Amino acid sequence: MALQISEPTREGLCHAFCRIIIFASLFFALYGCSTISAIAHYTKSTGHFTPLSDEQRVLYEPGAGQFAKITADALPAAIQTVEKEQYTTFTKDIKVYVCETSESFNNITGANAKAVTYRNSVFMSPCLMEQPENIFPYLTHELSHLMILQKRGLYGFMTLPAWFNEGLATYVSKGGGAGNVTEREAKNAILSGKCFEPDTAGGFLDFFSPRYGHHWNLKPYMFYRQSSLFVAFLYRYDKESFKNLLVAIERGQGFDSSFNEAYHISLPEMWQLFIQELKSDIKKEKLPTGLS
Repeated sequence: MALQISEPTREGLCHAFCRIIIFASLFFALYGCSTISAIAHYTKSTGHFTPLSDEQRVLYEPGAGQFAKITADALPAAIQTVEKEQYTTFTKDIKVYVCETSESFNNITGANAKAVTYRNSVFMSPCLMEQPENIFPYLTHELSHLMILQKRGLYGFMTLPAWFNEGLATYVSKGGGAGNVTEREAKNAILSGKCFEPDTAGGFLDFFSPRYGHHWNLKPYMFYRQSSLFVAFLYRYDKESFKNLLVAIERGQGFDSSFNEAYHISLPEMWQLFIQELKSDIKKEKLPTGLS
């Protein structure tokens, strides 16, 4: 079937092509695939997905009906959680695509993951059905990303520090994305020096080369758990400052200026306060029962 393009065609094609190139660059950075491959994934049709009758925001492939129903049941609470924890509301449509097979998920997204925020939507892999209790936290994690993506756009999303994006999503979802890495394991790794170093990002190069766990030789689950611990600390340190940080970020302000205006302390100084708290926590945990 011939592609039908309405006028004005030149501007529309330019914008569409730029979006594809941006997403291709994103996937090259995150998944290591070639730009050609990333463009191919981005242009894969989702026309065969059917909206669930009771929840039109969830679309599923034939054979994924049960997965879709569980996802639909989890969606309202997941949305409510993200909106509450991130102090704003979704202002654009939400679409959650539920794939029948892992092969289909990989073919459409190009991602080797359980869920991914992609093409301004959330895509869910059926591997989540192996442990259905993980559907809610993973869905919530991706909706956290989608919230920031809707507010800031792709470039604005990607120029936030990766530790903040993933830490926030893992914190909001109460561990979604951190796998079986426990808080204790993450704390011990941080105190032993096997950890990420919080940066403020914000430049053109950060878009094409975001600093994920591999930058510090950390596996994804460990990176997500460590990041979420630091984000949780930012919340405990000053809840109002944390709210101001998120509100500024969601309005499109850069992370560095948002952080400084919210906390009036540098990020390295805040990290040192976090380390001091971890040392205190570990020391208390090692005290014999009955001692203080």
